[in-house]
Amino acid sequence: MGQRDIQDFWLDFAERYWERQSVLLPEEQAGALPRVAADELFGAVVSCCEDFCHGGPQKVRFYSDDQEVDLLGGGHQMLLPARRDGSFAAYNARLLDQEGLRNYALVVADWHQFDRELWERILGAVQNLAAAVGISHARMDTQVFLGTYKATPFGVHVDRTSGFHFPVVGNKTMRFWPDHFAQSTPELRGALRYERHLEQSTALSARPGQVLYWPSSDWHVAESDGEFSVTWGFGYWLGDGMTSLALEELAQLLMESPGRCRAVSRAALAEEARDLREVDALVGKLAMFAADPRLRSAVARGWLEHFSACGYLRPPPLLEHAGVAGAGVVTRKSMYNILAAPESSGVMRVAAGGYSTTVADQPAVWNAIAILNAGGELPWAGHAADGAVDRMIAFCLRAGAVLLRTGEA
Repeated sequence: MGQRDIQDFWLDFAERYWERQSVLLPEEQAGALPRVAADELFGAVVSCCEDFCHGGPQKVRFYSDDQEVDLLGGGHQMLLPARRDGSFAAYNARLLDQEGLRNYALVVADWHQFDRELWERILGAVQNLAAAVGISHARMDTQVFLGTYKATPFGVHVDRTSGFHFPVVGNKTMRFWPDHFAQSTPELRGALRYERHLEQSTALSARPGQVLYWPSSDWHVAESDGEFSVTWGFGYWLGDGMTSLALEELAQLLMESPGRCRAVSRAALAEEARDLREVDALVGKLAMFAADPRLRSAVARGWLEHFSACGYLRPPPLLEHAGVAGAGVVTRKSMYNILAAPESSGVMRVAAGGYSTTVADQPAVWNAIAILNAGGELPWAGHAADGAVDRMIAFCLRAGAVLLRTGEA
């Protein structure tokens, strides 16, 4: 699909389906979305599971016969895919032959952190989606669902996310119920057995090359005949993450402020309750910190980082040595946003790829960012010199947001 076709697809998709109804996108329409092969996905999933086993903040869940397994506390890390498996098919064979598992499910979230190339492929589609519906103010994430499970092990559920799912091994069937029916049918929520409610549902099945989409209001459950399958997806979460960020930063300022506990007798409590002096003092402190420049700076930093990554809160790590690359010219990669805002006197904050840094607030930096965002080129000397523009470019290289073209290329 050409760029014009892709733009037309997303405009039509936003009008017909976005947050309205579930749909199966055939191969010709799926061309507007990212393609990820099973062998590409396997390495990122293994890396995510390895980080989880080493204590990283990853969300990895394993289910056997619809019961969640304690992977770390129970010492069951061997149930996760490993590099020695080499492929999803070999991993499944190991669980069947060596572990004797016939009904299992593995759920891995935010695997995109471990493969920047795949993440950028996804970002390209997300940018086109955002042009039609806006960037998520909550968050974007990725998931992988794999196994031989016949139904989602945690039953019929709803997420506050518009979801796109891509089967890469085997077929994927999703069954949906409208929110009004689920709200009036409490026994459906979380159900693993829902045969009596099939007439009120719809089901869509996709094979590799096709895409399933459903809105955040749809209650859903995955179904299969027990054959091994692998599906990845990305989610556009609904909600206001910026408000949550502001509250978290405000709470941090309050926790860091000096305070002391006062001994209050039972007799004094009645008097204290009449005028609620401590309550008024706390509310006054909240108002004081709400006007604190530190709160604005912290929220502004989160805002810039959030939107520079098109809503993804967990980008891949910075590229450690990219800022000392050879001389040449740099251009912005189309899937990234380079954002900037004044932070304090003489200082500006620059964000790209979910990260940010500070440089001197100079017109030359603003001009350089405008050139990059407009698709232009900037010269790069090959190192982060003392100039603010050089430091900005070095940061964007580390964030992966710009492409360096050397004279040898």
